[in-house]
Amino acid sequence: MSNLIKKEKNIWERNIIFYGFLFLYTACLIYLCYELNVWEDEIYTLNTSSLKLPDVISKSYSFEGQPPGYFIFLALWRNINSGIFFARLFSVASIGTAAFFFYRVICLISDKSRSKWLVAIFLLNPFTVWAGLEIRLYAFLILLSLISIYYFTRFYAGNKRRDLYIFLIVSAVGVYTQYFFTLQIAAFAFSLLVFKGWRAFFKFCIYLVPVVLLFLPNLIYLPAQLHMHQYHLTQYSPVQRFSAILRTPQDFLLALQLVPFGKWIRWAVKTAFIIGVIYAYIRGFKYNRIVNNRYFELFNMLVLSVVFLVILYGVILAISDVVYISRYMATGLPFFILLFTIFKQYSALISRLLYGSICLYFILLMLLFYKNPVKDYDFKLLAKHINKIEHPGEPILFYDRITSVPFKYYYTGTNAIKPLPDSVDFENSAPQNIRDTIELKKALEKINTRSNSYLLITNDIDPVELNINMNRGVIDNYLKINFVTSLDTLFFGRSKTRYLRIRRLKAK
Repeated sequence: MSNLIKKEKNIWERNIIFYGFLFLYTACLIYLCYELNVWEDEIYTLNTSSLKLPDVISKSYSFEGQPPGYFIFLALWRNINSGIFFARLFSVASIGTAAFFFYRVICLISDKSRSKWLVAIFLLNPFTVWAGLEIRLYAFLILLSLISIYYFTRFYAGNKRRDLYIFLIVSAVGVYTQYFFTLQIAAFAFSLLVFKGWRAFFKFCIYLVPVVLLFLPNLIYLPAQLHMHQYHLTQYSPVQRFSAILRTPQDFLLALQLVPFGKWIRWAVKTAFIIGVIYAYIRGFKYNRIVNNRYFELFNMLVLSVVFLVILYGVILAISDVVYISRYMATGLPFFILLFTIFKQYSALISRLLYGSICLYFILLMLLFYKNPVKDYDFKLLAKHINKIEHPGEPILFYDRITSVPFKYYYTGTNAIKPLPDSVDFENSAPQNIRDTIELKKALEKINTRSNSYLLITNDIDPVELNINMNRGVIDNYLKINFVTSLDTLFFGRSKTRYLRIRRLKAK
């Protein structure tokens, strides 16, 4: 009896620690939602989701280059409150719901004894935290991916039509949220073919027909959207693109790209992790030969799915020549974190030490990454600084449109904000930057100034390709010849690496 009481006490204490962690985690995310400034892509989302529903759908295709699913849900959410903070709460809510389904997936394929550790790892993963703080579709994609994984796994294990129907509904929402969601569905179909055979595969494909038919209207917009995301300044070989995709699992699992480690230390960490996973898998394989257990089959199904998913990404992106960024594989994040379940093959003590070390590592990364809560540039403090130094009737010029838009959200002064070469109209066909000195001269002549001066704000740390495209050196020489610079400041704000250059220009 005393052992039972002691066991119940230990469970109660572990639950208190876990729910305390959830409370602190949520509080940190809510604080960062309020503190972080918006950046360019988030402004685009805010603009798109602030329109009427038909315009939301139109703008999603024509400007965002994405299906409209996420933007429709966010637009409905923002009917309650249209503010930046509340828009971010949609992503926080998505991650919270995703954590619930992640817990259910763990209980389905593994056991409850280490499920709370794995939920903590999922929530603390740097990409999960980042997605939860973005007014973009990635948190919502992670949620859809996890619901999809949960109901497909239930269908795989129990062959119940109810689970399949829910999976199909989620899949329909998914393909109207991101085109790459179709690759996850294809990966599930492939794993079903390998583990269940042709009959189960064909049956699954037949049930997918309504989802395919629903997806077909997207093909009307797909060519133009592909063009929006393709390489235009730099050419990359298929091998380079595929190698970038292969780095995504590493980025999601270990987040080594965020840590100032040397090359050899990164390789040591990766090697240790791979050896640990392989050894745990061998232990599980040997145990499964003695005692056939459902976990090992479901784990192999998920591993095969994610391997096929990565291969599909590589093939599609190599063929389409689309610019690839790791976050495009957001649907793959839950698969990668589920790989940590293999550590259950070690003893309870060792697995808890491993899980605890991973959680601590992710917490340290979170503290390191958000100790200066700035996204891109510190537009909040920039706006306050401009309020202090500006002259009445002095136009505020931005060398390009993309930095002017976030600034407008925080600027409270009365001077005109003039992005060059033209106003922001949220159209991909609009010119992005000044092309030559003639264009700059014409743009300046249109702008009236009562103070006989301008404040010019520029981003001087763009990649080389962008600098060349903007003719930065030619235009800077033009400014030196035709204007007197009475102020020249590199403004960092709370950022330690990214600054905006502020110059006061007076005509000679």
